[in-house]
Amino acid sequence: MRSHLVLGLVSLLLVSSSGCMTWDIQQRSHTLKIVTDPPGASVWQTDSAGNRRIGTGPTEVKRDYQVKVGKSTHLCWIGAAAAVGAAAFSGYKLANLSEDNGGSSTEKTWGILGISLAGTLALTLVPACIALDSSNQEIAMQTPEVVKISASAEGMRDQEMTVMLPGPQKEIHLSLRPGTSGELLARNRNSSMGGIGVVSASRTDKTGPAPASGSFVSGAPQPASYALVVGIERYRDVPSPTGARADAESFARVVRTTLGVPEANVKVALDDRATRSDIEKQLEWMQANVQPGGRVYFYFSGHGAPDASAGTPYLLPYDGDPKFLARTALPLAGVLKTLGETKARDVLAVVDSCFSGAGGRSVLPDGARPLVRVKEASVAPRLALLTASSGAEISGPAPDGNGGLFTRYVNEGLGRGQADINGDGQISLQELSEWVRPRVARDAKRDNRDQTPSMQVGSGLAGGASSFIIAQGIAAR
Repeated sequence: MRSHLVLGLVSLLLVSSSGCMTWDIQQRSHTLKIVTDPPGASVWQTDSAGNRRIGTGPTEVKRDYQVKVGKSTHLCWIGAAAAVGAAAFSGYKLANLSEDNGGSSTEKTWGILGISLAGTLALTLVPACIALDSSNQEIAMQTPEVVKISASAEGMRDQEMTVMLPGPQKEIHLSLRPGTSGELLARNRNSSMGGIGVVSASRTDKTGPAPASGSFVSGAPQPASYALVVGIERYRDVPSPTGARADAESFARVVRTTLGVPEANVKVALDDRATRSDIEKQLEWMQANVQPGGRVYFYFSGHGAPDASAGTPYLLPYDGDPKFLARTALPLAGVLKTLGETKARDVLAVVDSCFSGAGGRSVLPDGARPLVRVKEASVAPRLALLTASSGAEISGPAPDGNGGLFTRYVNEGLGRGQADINGDGQISLQELSEWVRPRVARDAKRDNRDQTPSMQVGSGLAGGASSFIIAQGIAAR
């Protein structure tokens, strides 16, 4: 064993580690299924190449793209094999020196050093090569394109939806509704000029009478979506937040009717059926049942409470105690983390509570002072959070005292299609936020207080709030 062996091992380590990873260019194909109601409607695609008819529903759009896939190089594996061999050879030589008892102390030292270096190199390169080949790390080489998909049929209002290709969506639904004579005349004029005649389906009945309370428009079904709706008005140990149960029941109807979530996928926990353990069990049920590529809706109406020393926001279940939040309540950040750990493609959490401790839907232990600063809960990458108020504000009631102001406008915006700002028959998270926020702030000002709904969007939601489509195939009432 001599110094040249050690130098060779060091050189091998440097060369192998610097050339362990390479990028392999691979082709991918993204397929988007388009389902129309009624079937057989004409489907159009508008992108950078122009506007063209692509078939009749149901049909598919395919987009090919390239990705860079990380993998180990041959040099990495050669280095790993050489390191294993060097370690074995050094061990063999050292064993012979010991058996013959004729090796000098210098030779033994070099042998030990050779085993150490070769062994370290082998333990570094072998796992590195395996990890690189099994990680499947991919980087897209093209920026997703914004594409408009439209559907039209004789005697029906046209519908369109904006999607990203390639993108996370695997299937979209375009539900057409019967059109009025004025709309059909407008479409015929557009068609005569070569256009597809997309007519605003959600702005045609603005002058008509408002629907009766609880009457919501139907939207396209979302068979892969799940919902957990929690509403607590009758607390065991703290005052009641007026209308919280009715708010939850109303939102649950929106979930079933307008968002199209199947009844079997909707869980509702109200009052004494919404203890801490009840809610935790429902969250576990979500984790076990939501399928990859699905969606989760979470709604909470009830008291929020801040940790009086740190300002950490908690959701207060039926059996919650503001004096013992850590043992009896649910930290908002923990609930969001659990929702983000489901297999869902995306999650929307809507919380009609406040955490300032200053009143409204917020409570503090007796003798504690209202907080000025409340910590903002972090959101998971694939999660969006819409809350009733910001910071130290109060989440207050609607002007007529029936339920929360925030939920009133969320339900109207979604359930009656009023938040479809651009009239394309679908409501994005961005549209809902932009429709709800100024109306809540305006009515709160009239009640001599501040309330500003807040929105947080996770970094993993492609396209942000504007591409997060909550409801589709709707028409405003």
